[in-house]
Amino acid sequence: MSKSHWFDKIKRKFKVIIIHPDTYEEKGSFNTSRLILIISFVLYSVLLIAGTACLVVFTASSSPAIPMSPLTDACIIWSVTPTPSMSPSAKMNSISRT
Repeated sequence: MSKSHWFDKIKRKFKVIIIHPDTYEEKGSFNTSRLILIISFVLYSVLLIAGTACLVVFTASSSPAIPMSPLTDACIIWSVTPTPSMSPSAKMNSISRT
């Protein structure tokens, strides 16, 4: 199977006809190829993934995904709150005492 044969096969045009199942009346039709269908599917997938990612990133969350316990909340506050031992004057006092 040569490369040109494969590409010719994927470029071949088809006519898609939409019919009513009971009366076999033609409701619509359009021309397409396998290449157009593949490109459409890939483009749709990329747009769906990008839209979902934007929705997740840019939507403000009113509550965290993992609920925090009061103990965890207290530990976070304790670790962020500066203590006297962290201040420069406290460090200078400890150095001058030795």
